[in-house]
Order: sequence, then structure tokens, then C-alpha cells
Amino acid sequence: MLHMSVFAYVSLGMATCITLLAYFMSEDAQLALTMVPMVVLLGGIPALMDVLNKRHVAKLDLRHVKLGRIKDLAKMGIGEQVRISGTIDAISHKWLNRPKYKVVDSSGEIGVYMFVAPRQSIQCGDQIEVVGTLRWSFGFGKKEKRLWGLQLEKI
Repeated sequence: MLHMSVFAYVSLGMATCITLLAYFMSEDAQLALTMVPMVVLLGGIPALMDVLNKRHVAKLDLRHVKLGRIKDLAKMGIGEQVRISGTIDAISHKWLNRPKYKVVDSSGEIGVYMFVAPRQSIQCGDQIEVVGTLRWSFGFGKKEKRLWGLQLEKI
């Protein structure tokens, strides 16, 4: 399934409406021939990026990444690949097509920012397993580790 952000859908809808309105007001075929390719690109580029990102992630072989606990991530270095399992406690930024999940296990919690939206529908309370890379996240005066997820699956 194709996932584009709300911004992409809104801008595509606005550009389509403007193109149709301009054509019906002027009935100039040359204007339509100029604007239609721009509208196609406006919708095509986010769709193409979604497809390419999903293909890239599907090609990654992450079976070598061992399962760990969230509290152990504090000892690991930035850039290391990790695999954790836990429960989804909160979800945000779904509308940007880069969802952020708060994952909790018995040892702690961590924020997981996804590189691509997961293929499955993920809800709060779902048991998941995620593989990603540790990165720094800066916000409101604090610096903490976050997981930039590559693969997320329900267990």
C-alpha cells in the first residue's frame, strides 16, 4: 500500500483544484498541458520515494542483529544496530509518514522513529519487535538516545 504524508496529499489536492479551476476559467488547452505534468510530479515524487524507501529497507539483511533490552541501549554506542521487543505505549507523527513510537519493555522505554511507515497497522498496546540504529535526539534542553527504526513487525 502506498503511504504518503498528509502534506503530500493536501498539496496534490490543492494543485489539482487550481489546475482544474484555471483550465475551466480560461479553457486554454496549452495551460492544461503545462500544469498537468507538474501535478503528476507533485504526486509522483512522494509516491516514488515511498516505494524506493520500502525497497531499500526490504533488501537489508538484519538477521544478525541480536535481541536486547531497552536498558542495555544506554551502554551501546551511537550508530550501533539493535533489536528490541516491547509494547507500543504511544504513537505520534503518523500523518508525516514517519511515525514515532514509544516502546516499553520491563527494563525501560525508548522512542522509535521509523525510516518508513510499517506495512502493518500498528496500534497502542501491540507487541512489536523493531530493528534500527541508535542515534542522538535533541529536544528542549535534553539529549537522549533514540532508535531510528528500519524494520518493525508485530509479534
